[in-house]
Amino acid sequence: MACDGLIALDKSFSEFHLSLSGAQFDLASTIRALLCHLPLQVHRRHVKGHLDKHRPFSQLDWWEQRNVEVDSKAQSYRRLLESTGRLAASNPRFFHEPVSLFIDGVKSSKLDQAHIMEQVSLPALRAYWSSKDRLSKQSIREVDWLSLARAMKALPANLQRWTPKHISGMTGVGKCLAIWNRSAKSSCPRCSSCPVEDHLHVPHCSAPTAAAEWSKRHLAFWTWMQTQQTAPEIEAFLFEYLKTVRQPSLGVPTVRAWSCHPHLFQRAISSQATLGAQGLLEGLVSPNWRHLQALHFSYIGSKKSVNLWASRLIQQLIRMGHYMWKDRNRLAHSEDSSWYTARKREIDIGIREQFAMGLMDTPPHSQYLFRD
Repeated sequence: MACDGLIALDKSFSEFHLSLSGAQFDLASTIRALLCHLPLQVHRRHVKGHLDKHRPFSQLDWWEQRNVEVDSKAQSYRRLLESTGRLAASNPRFFHEPVSLFIDGVKSSKLDQAHIMEQVSLPALRAYWSSKDRLSKQSIREVDWLSLARAMKALPANLQRWTPKHISGMTGVGKCLAIWNRSAKSSCPRCSSCPVEDHLHVPHCSAPTAAAEWSKRHLAFWTWMQTQQTAPEIEAFLFEYLKTVRQPSLGVPTVRAWSCHPHLFQRAISSQATLGAQGLLEGLVSPNWRHLQALHFSYIGSKKSVNLWASRLIQQLIRMGHYMWKDRNRLAHSEDSSWYTARKREIDIGIREQFAMGLMDTPPHSQYLFRD
């Protein structure tokens, strides 16, 4: 038996104990079981992969040629899966497989403890989200959780901490600062139109500095999508839909962009609409965008990873929200903030009132300040 994966050969033919959480445990354990039952003696052979990139096919030996053919069929099958929106092949139970673990009708290739923990804890967590109007039961199914998980792991540590705190609303906005007795005011430090500032107000703020920061980051997001060879219809919709974060009355945009896959494009729009523009800014994107982008990469002959594209797209969206937060904090701690202006006004009034009262309550060592 030949294979270009040396580790896979070692797992299949060695006698050491197989780890249940090791990659491809199901395949390696099945091969071991078959080797014990076969009346034949099977020998292993390691074949180097991708040799056709270095030598003509005719100069390869029989084993190397078979390996190239198998690789070609595997790549064709992968492209077929991507064209139909499937990113993983079916994994049925193998003949002579000693034991199998199925989760939601899908066989796992190994004992993934993190996956099992998700199955145990996610139902209660999703019910909690629904009770808090964070996500509905329908919208939970519309989120590209795999890409979101990859994006969160790739973010810097400070953004990994900031994102869940900000999205949950438990962050240093006026509302929370007042509850925590960290501030006497709950209003927005940038504008005077919001008496109780919550986390949703941060990107919505109508202050000139907030509008300027949003325009800057919105345009930067558009530029990023273009540099990453994003499908034109995806560029157009996401750019327009983000405008509704600050202008909810715009609603879901009607994008007149040509698409090679109009039905998938419309499904992606409908799916994203259930998550909302604020959800988009928080990194909640539909998996249909990933499927549509995979088809676009295939159409233009790009070898870029669509999974990496989706992860970086989510990171860009989260960073947009973080830039708005940084702008808010910068102004909150400057002399231009509405908090500072109001506090200064209160102090000025207090000084005038004290001066009008005369020297009655003034300490003796300070009375000289009020004399001519």
